[in-house]
Amino acid sequence: MNRRIMLSLSVLAMTAALAAFLPGCGRAAPSAAPGSGPPSQEESQEENQEEAGLPEDGRAEPERLYVADAARYRGTVTSMVGGLQSDTGLTVTLAAYQGSSDIRDLVFTFDKNTRASFDLSEVAIGDHLEVFYNAEGPGGQLAGGFAALAVNKLPPAERVYFNGTLVSVSGDGDSRRLLLQNLNTPEDAAGDDLYLYQTVFNVNDGTQLYLDPEELVPGAVLNIYHEGVYAMSLPPQGIPLEIRLMVGAG
Repeated sequence: MNRRIMLSLSVLAMTAALAAFLPGCGRAAPSAAPGSGPPSQEESQEENQEEAGLPEDGRAEPERLYVADAARYRGTVTSMVGGLQSDTGLTVTLAAYQGSSDIRDLVFTFDKNTRASFDLSEVAIGDHLEVFYNAEGPGGQLAGGFAALAVNKLPPAERVYFNGTLVSVSGDGDSRRLLLQNLNTPEDAAGDDLYLYQTVFNVNDGTQLYLDPEELVPGAVLNIYHEGVYAMSLPPQGIPLEIRLMVGAG
């Protein structure tokens, strides 16, 4: 008797299981809702790159080179003569961005001993470079220009330099807030239109001042070397790396 009861219970259990299973047979699994489920490998890679601040190709930006006690010059390549492997090296002429230096052009020699944070063989006309060199002493001035000790490739000069007239200053010390009017503001701009050509630069403890702090007064014409990115605000806000009186202004 007990065996019959147990057999009946087993049959009932199997029947219930089949009843639950059969209605779903032949149906496709429901698709996941948009945005649900684990991201694809490609999506995960893109998210990781964004979080790490990497460019789209996934390669980290090269670390900048720095040479202590060496002179430094930034400029855009305007001419090149020779080659890295030649006896005389590659002679490169750089032109400083307007207002950033009292030396408008400077000539350098790149050779196999020159260190670089990028493939130096790929340097081209129009590249914006930062060069460390010995301004005096052995290994400095050569027939083809100053011997370059180290070279970094920078974003285009137009993206990291700003020339403008100081409109107002707030705060003090390493927390100054500078409001500047772009020197390229149209002459007929007035009222609210002026606002479209203004930028705020927030000074911090990493900003180098190449002027007397007392010269930061409204009306001063400044040359700002900055990070090349702005906060999404009106007016846009940037972080100045260097501030100097614009060379040749006034």
